[in-house]
Amino acid sequence: MPKSHPPYAPEFRAEAVQLLKSGSRTNLTNSRLMHGVRPLGDLPLYVVSRGKPPATVPEGMGAIVARDEAQWRRMQEDLVRLSRRAHHVIAEASGHLVQRDQPSVIVETVRRAVHESRLAGAAG
Repeated sequence: MPKSHPPYAPEFRAEAVQLLKSGSRTNLTNSRLMHGVRPLGDLPLYVVSRGKPPATVPEGMGAIVARDEAQWRRMQEDLVRLSRRAHHVIAEASGHLVQRDQPSVIVETVRRAVHESRLAGAAG
């Protein structure tokens, strides 16, 4: 198993702080990309979101991280609105890595998606 670095480990802290300050985080880029996305109609869609906020926040960055977290939540909600058959699953006990923190949520969500797809196939 590869060695993982804790959030904002010393060797990554400067880069993380710079990205937060610059506003060039992936969330901001993704938000801009969402403006060009077309609705998915009745296509089944499952959005799995973490339930826990970031575990660590760099000193002095609380307001920026809070702003970014609010934007991330809005983007998750935007995704759910793309389909009339969307489901938003909140992994309450998970941080960013839901598949590691609560793998059962991912497994159950995939099972639900497969079941829903099979039902739609049988009806069509």
